[in-house]
Amino acid sequence: MGVGESMTRSLVLLAALATLVPGPAAAQSCASYAPGSSRFACLSAKNPGLIAKRERCKEEAARMGIRLEKRSGLKDYVIACMQRGRR
Repeated sequence: MGVGESMTRSLVLLAALATLVPGPAAAQSCASYAPGSSRFACLSAKNPGLIAKRERCKEEAARMGIRLEKRSGLKDYVIACMQRGRR
């Protein structure tokens, strides 16, 4: 067995082990984070469609005339929009 063959086997073994080890998003519970950007980042890592849904909700709010101003209700609207269909 040559050095190249040994190196190839080591790389294949390392790649196989890397697929078995769960990533940080899989190892943690997103519920342990306080509501906010860090929890959303954790959830987004587990569900890639979440970011697209948030953008659709923001666009829907803009079409309705809800703007990013103080007391406009944009944040509340986006949260409610994202929760639609979950229950």
